[in-house]
Amino acid sequence: MEMLLKSATRLKTKHVMALVFLVLQFLWMMGATYFLVEKTQLSPLVDRVTLLRDQVDEKDKDVDIFKAKANKLEDNFNSIQQQRNQPALLSPANEQDIISSQLNFSWSYAGNNEFQRYILEMRNLDDGKDYSFNVTNLGLESMHVPVYRVGYGEFLWRVTPGHRFGDVDLVQGGGSNYSLFRVFSSAWRKVLKKREILVATTPKMSGVFARVSANNELVGFDIDLIKWVIDEINYKENLDVPIKVSFVSLPWDQLLPKLRDQEVDIVVSSMTATKEREVSFNVVFSEKYFRAHELFVVKKTPVNGFPDGLKGGVVGVIDNTTSESTAIYLSKIYGFKVNSKFKYYGDMLKALEAGEINFVVADKVDAMVHVNSEWFEIYGPDLDEVMKEFYKESFGHEEQYYAFALRRELSDELLNKINEIILSPRGQAKLSQLEKRWVYGA
Repeated sequence: MEMLLKSATRLKTKHVMALVFLVLQFLWMMGATYFLVEKTQLSPLVDRVTLLRDQVDEKDKDVDIFKAKANKLEDNFNSIQQQRNQPALLSPANEQDIISSQLNFSWSYAGNNEFQRYILEMRNLDDGKDYSFNVTNLGLESMHVPVYRVGYGEFLWRVTPGHRFGDVDLVQGGGSNYSLFRVFSSAWRKVLKKREILVATTPKMSGVFARVSANNELVGFDIDLIKWVIDEINYKENLDVPIKVSFVSLPWDQLLPKLRDQEVDIVVSSMTATKEREVSFNVVFSEKYFRAHELFVVKKTPVNGFPDGLKGGVVGVIDNTTSESTAIYLSKIYGFKVNSKFKYYGDMLKALEAGEINFVVADKVDAMVHVNSEWFEIYGPDLDEVMKEFYKESFGHEEQYYAFALRRELSDELLNKINEIILSPRGQAKLSQLEKRWVYGA
């Protein structure tokens, strides 16, 4: 009996092990089949679904981008349509400062015609008063308003197509946006109000009077002088907030046009005071602060003695300067040609060194900086004596001197303050000090 039980147990164990083996074999086959199916069918399908999903996402992004562009175009279109239905203000420009006794307004309107009327509205932000004017000339997109009718101060203005009858506005279109401007009675009142004076200069014109230092700062005779003058004004006026000097670097031929157009307040750039400049650009010059002398500079090569060596040569000068006027005048006497293509002193000296020109006419102070080198030397005497009659006719005096330039119109207050300081004993002492430092190198 015991033997039978043992045999049955061994048989049962054997069957169980066989069953387990079969189950494991089945599971292995199922796993292998799943792996094979996944690799051959499911994985590519999953990859394809993922790719399609990514493409859909990209399409959605493209749609969003397209919608954004369409919305922007629509906004631009609506803005253009709106602008076409309202005047565009031209002058005074927004944030413009004006020194004048008359305000000149201008605008543009797409719907303008020969029968169009306009209402010009202004508000003085200083006293809160409102002003309204009918533009009397039909179809005219401009108007002049004397300052005495509205006063000085900070203003908002706009234009509306239509006409005002008493207190009633008959509007014929959308009004323009508002624009802001400020009007002052004089250059001094503007400087005093803003506590800033805009000084125009040309740094590359002269190494002595104005140049950019290695620290990228403006330095020189002119720079020190105008800073000192404004410091004196701050002291005399006892200002709680001092006037700041802000320099505006400009090409030489833009100095006076920018001053004329009121984009700067004063020009300080070793500029000779001449009657021609006063008339052409409506400027006035301060008292002189430096006596200038002109002369010829030549490369250190054998040259016939002065003035015989000038005949048939080419003399270089900087365009639109008194040196150019001097050279043109002397060319008729000494028989040389004038090349006035140059904008800066350094460019002219490079041309002289390269042999493109034979001489240059330059300010003596600038010339002395370079004649000590191995390349250049002074040719002949100072030109004061031979130029005396020309100076008298062109400048109004027999000598050449540098001065500050200001706009003639309504600049008396600032000009008087500057002249008073220059002519004072302190001013003359300061000029001597600056000459020793910058001209003579003391």
